[in-house]
Amino acid sequence: MMTSVMIDTVQDATSACYRILTYGFNIDFTLSSLIWCKLRLFLRQTFALTVLACICLATIDRYLLSCQDVHRRRLSKILNSRVTLPIVPLFILVISSPLAISMIITVNKDNQSTCTYLSTSYLYYSTCVYNPLFLVIIPVSIMTIFGLMTYNNLRQRRITPIVQQQHRLDQQLTSMLLLQIVIIIVSSIPYCVQAVYAAITVNSQKDSFISARDILIMTITSLIFFLNNISNFYIYLISSPAYRKQFIKLIKSRKCFAYFQRNRTSPADVTLNSNNTNRGITFIN
Repeated sequence: MMTSVMIDTVQDATSACYRILTYGFNIDFTLSSLIWCKLRLFLRQTFALTVLACICLATIDRYLLSCQDVHRRRLSKILNSRVTLPIVPLFILVISSPLAISMIITVNKDNQSTCTYLSTSYLYYSTCVYNPLFLVIIPVSIMTIFGLMTYNNLRQRRITPIVQQQHRLDQQLTSMLLLQIVIIIVSSIPYCVQAVYAAITVNSQKDSFISARDILIMTITSLIFFLNNISNFYIYLISSPAYRKQFIKLIKSRKCFAYFQRNRTSPADVTLNSNNTNRGITFIN
């Protein structure tokens, strides 16, 4: 889960910088650099899939740790081993590589550059295969199945006073994962449906009203899709009392304001320093 938060932070920072340069200063590097044209879609989709993969692995890990069977709990160590973990990034790079290959810079009759797909086959792979299958169907299915099984295991577990605190923490972590699943479902499905619709109607003749409507829907679904990246903090704050307690404690702590308090100058100090300075001045008539 910590890895997914770090990747979300990097993705949000890069996306914000790109949009500020593009729409704020009219500087679009995808139109002048072929490398950035290929990397932008590749990195965006790879980051999104990596975050979902991390959440899926965390959900499976929570299920294995919640099982009463010793052999299943031991599988958690295999899941987090150095041999298993590199397989996931390698798989993501393999299925995401066509996204980098597909993007090229084209120039139309009006001498305007556009970063677009090399062919419609790559467009269909991105919008009809990659987005719905790898960003929605597979991760949502994994998270839903293992999340429900984890919740069922926690309900059936016998609670003793010795393990009551650990059980409470497990419940909080499970609540965080289940709430993340709900946010992912709500934010991902509209985006993928709109992407599939755009791919199907890419060669259709549209008037100005329909084109404006499609752009508006695409903008709304894209903003909703970004909930995957910005919702982690609020999910943890809402679903985990321990996290919320530590956050409130940090806000109330004087350590947050220690730097400003050390460098603050009071009016009394200013008056005293002014009087001391005037005493050392000799006026010559």
